[in-house]
Amino acid sequence: MANEIQANYPSSSTLYFIVRNASGQVWYVAGQTFEDWGGGAGRDMDDYDIAMTDKSGSKYIGNMDTNISAGEYDIQIFIQAGANPVDGDTCLGSDRRFWSGSRMWTDPNVVLETTISAVNHADDIIDLVEGSATDDIYNNAICSIEDASGAATEVEMARITDYAGANKRATLDSDCSFSLAIGDIVRIYRDGYAPTVAAGSAPTVDEIWQTDISDLTTAGQAGYELQNAGTHLSR
Repeated sequence: MANEIQANYPSSSTLYFIVRNASGQVWYVAGQTFEDWGGGAGRDMDDYDIAMTDKSGSKYIGNMDTNISAGEYDIQIFIQAGANPVDGDTCLGSDRRFWSGSRMWTDPNVVLETTISAVNHADDIIDLVEGSATDDIYNNAICSIEDASGAATEVEMARITDYAGANKRATLDSDCSFSLAIGDIVRIYRDGYAPTVAAGSAPTVDEIWQTDISDLTTAGQAGYELQNAGTHLSR
């Protein structure tokens, strides 16, 4: 993927961006590493800038450096005043982004956004372009799959019943209603786990409680209720 960084600003200017990690270090492009500003060697903005392209109509685009590993980063966008980027250039704004290594998103509820690299069994076993190398790490996680090939956008929700880290293979709990294909977008949700129950059975109150409510409890407190459509479960 490309053009992950976009900005709206009057055309005929020169814009660029820099990338910072959670500790505030800046990405040194030539060295392909994060470092404190200057790096102890007198480096400046001209060593950290990543160019953006003026697409006219007040739109600028830029490519995230794919040498940056997956993680959460701050993107700062600057307007260049002179012939080269300098430390005194004006920052137009910043945004926190999540980066998979090839895709970028802003939703903090999404732990991974990637695409399908292969369909191993029609509409329920897929390989992902990115993902953890740890087996079973996404087991029981809720995911959405967006049909990226059709004229009309289709989105399907599913539960991952098994995940193999070696080939990033996810098995879904049911077939999707549309034919899955390479390039379809998969989003796995943070803490979005569904109860595991026997085939043909409904989840018990305890299973729902442990899945959806336990993270909200505080030591020494009780009495939470789960309400829906006029009915409720309490504990």
